[in-house]
Amino acid sequence: LSMTDRHLDVIEQQGYIVIADEEVNAITKFDKYTYDDLDYLLLKKDIEISEVDGMLSWVGVDLGQRNKYRYFADMCDSKMIYSAKRDRAMMVTQLPIRLFTCAKRVIIMTYMFEGNILDCFLRLKGIKVKKFTEVKTTQISKKDIRSLITLLPLDESLSKLIRPKGYSFYKEYIFDNDGGAVYDKNGKHKTIEKPCWLYAGCRATNEYSNTWLLFHCYDRHPNTSVASYLADYGHAPKLNVFRCSEICQWVWRSRIRKSLPIVLAITNDKMYNVFTDWLNNDEI
Repeated sequence: LSMTDRHLDVIEQQGYIVIADEEVNAITKFDKYTYDDLDYLLLKKDIEISEVDGMLSWVGVDLGQRNKYRYFADMCDSKMIYSAKRDRAMMVTQLPIRLFTCAKRVIIMTYMFEGNILDCFLRLKGIKVKKFTEVKTTQISKKDIRSLITLLPLDESLSKLIRPKGYSFYKEYIFDNDGGAVYDKNGKHKTIEKPCWLYAGCRATNEYSNTWLLFHCYDRHPNTSVASYLADYGHAPKLNVFRCSEICQWVWRSRIRKSLPIVLAITNDKMYNVFTDWLNNDEI
């Protein structure tokens, strides 16, 4: 979000190809300032909100570096702050849309794209996309995936048995670069403590690739400000697509990414049904 026109000019002049993982969120909530801050700036007529797309523009005087609203003004000048129609305090930040238009080409690595947040954002901005077919990925059949997952029956009471304070860490043996066990001075195999509790929206890490027992205990929704903004401007994300992509990303932090078996418990009925529909449908 610190990109300026100068950075984007270089991308355009040099003919860069931008390759992005969906982990780089194009649109996120913006909550560094309060509703009162927004009201104050509107009353002073320091900002204006576009009726076309909700973009906030700074129209007030130039601010000093230490001013409380300097960061806000800079973000407005970079065309990065937008407000939902239903509640102007529901603000979001967006990557400069010019990032997608000034590059020679933009390649996005993603899964379950259609109807998800990134798809809605690009359609809102009028950016057309097409499938990337120049590199073929290794396809793993759903049959093979199903053989690796022991899915426990839906049981919401399981969530009551899970207590963060009691299951905060697990111990993992330490091995050297050659795969040999590392021992302490008493000849005991050394271990390292690792957290058991993983943020449900976690992506892009292999730190948990040895875990085999997974509990997912609640429903998943897009951020309210993000979903409201996109819906207000005619491109609401599909909730079940979001749910499915999020739980798949979460499950694949485990050792299933190494084609090793796991045990999975999903205690929320909506998430359970979405995941089992995906798992048992070979066409998705």
